[in-house]
Amino acid sequence: MLALVVVLTVISLLNLFLTVGLLGKVREQADRLAKVEAGAPPMLPNGAAINDFTTTTLDGERLTLEELTGEMYVGFFNWNCEVCHEHLPAFIAEAKRMPGRRQVLAVVRGTPEQAVEMTSQLNPVARVVVEEKQGPVQRAFQLYATPAFCILNPNHTIQVSGYEPGLKTPARS
Repeated sequence: MLALVVVLTVISLLNLFLTVGLLGKVREQADRLAKVEAGAPPMLPNGAAINDFTTTTLDGERLTLEELTGEMYVGFFNWNCEVCHEHLPAFIAEAKRMPGRRQVLAVVRGTPEQAVEMTSQLNPVARVVVEEKQGPVQRAFQLYATPAFCILNPNHTIQVSGYEPGLKTPARS
């Protein structure tokens, strides 16, 4: 009988810890949704400078903030995000309007194995980085939601950002 009480107590405590953890995640998601609904940008605000980072592209190229030169079109995706998949064709169309592949950066959240469907479409038009949640590039841009898009000035500041591809700036209208 005592063993049964101990087992039930352990199960109850485990359930309590899992519930508290789940509530924390729900609160985090609710906060993110509130920011999105309030129109907050999905990353650093316009005019903010990007923090330094070091990463490796899918092609094995070392990439740092210093190596992003000229105006850059940047897109952030999550491999298992339905809206990200829906926005992929529009991002690719916009990327093709840039002067070259080196002026486009696509960051896919996940593992290379998980992201293969997205990266196979993005690689011809962009330098592609695949990283886990809150990887170096996501931290540099202070990304908190996907999909997210921005135009980065040559001085490494965000000119404009949003949740939809095809961002318009005075120079690109």
